[in-house]
Amino acid sequence: MSKKAICFLAALMLCVCCAGAPAEEAGRVYDMPSIGMRFEFPPEYENAKGYIGTDGVLELDGANYYMYLFYCAVPKADFNRMYAENPGEASARASVLFYAFAVGEGKDFSEVVKLTGGSMTAEGAMEMGKEGDYTFYLYPIEDAGFAASLDGDYRGEYAALCAMKDRVAASFACYAPVNEYTGLLDGSVIRFTAKDLDGNPVSSDELFSRHAVTFVNIWATWCGPCVGELKELQAIHTRFLDKDCAVVGLLTDSDIDEARRLMEANGITYDVVLISSDFTFALPYSGIPTSFFVDRNGAFLGTKFVGASPELYEPALEPFLEK
Repeated sequence: MSKKAICFLAALMLCVCCAGAPAEEAGRVYDMPSIGMRFEFPPEYENAKGYIGTDGVLELDGANYYMYLFYCAVPKADFNRMYAENPGEASARASVLFYAFAVGEGKDFSEVVKLTGGSMTAEGAMEMGKEGDYTFYLYPIEDAGFAASLDGDYRGEYAALCAMKDRVAASFACYAPVNEYTGLLDGSVIRFTAKDLDGNPVSSDELFSRHAVTFVNIWATWCGPCVGELKELQAIHTRFLDKDCAVVGLLTDSDIDEARRLMEANGITYDVVLISSDFTFALPYSGIPTSFFVDRNGAFLGTKFVGASPELYEPALEPFLEK
């Protein structure tokens, strides 16, 4: 998908990377330090009958970034099942509620218009604030064709959500983007504490010391591409255990019931622990899904994948297992 000629209103929902900082699901606050935005879900979004999700923070080019929320007229669990079975169908049955942009280098929304091939207009953008070289915009969407396809309560709910653009804009806090975590070098040691899904404390030292190589996968239950690669991650875990390598999942949201359901549906037997945005900067990622490898001491082995890339994982792992 070309960054210079993206058709936002159709193609973007097939993105394979949920890039961005972890969503704090417990407080329904989505903090995105990599682009300097924090979104607090209004009650109407929090309590919606349909599923409201995101593919996180995505890149237009090196200086301009965006995120979006979409609406699908099914409950969350149904959406995740649908996405795992047929991502194209899931995307086709959803519609974007809004985009939020961080436009850098002192430029305005005309830069987004250019980068998106004219599929957006400057008149449709709502400026939310400025910090340093960045200006932040909300771009609301209301798709009449999508609305007409909905039944009963879902149609009314979608219309009400679309009408909330002023409330949505006020729900954003904008600040200077922070990107310290993107610079982790080969050999840097990763350390953090977390909890297992039963609430018991667990440390990275404990997780990593069990195997010569640990394949770390950062994911969330709201991230379609993350969910879509769970079966392949389990297959890799099974295949490489006898070579002293295991997968560990780091869950960035607190929907533990949905995490357990997804793990059972995909046959997950590897460890999954719950992390929080408190140590965003302790980990080498700016988005999810992100996967990387560490040795027994937690040293980063210099290989990182941003986005779902299951066909690339095994070839990248094998050289480390031969050492």
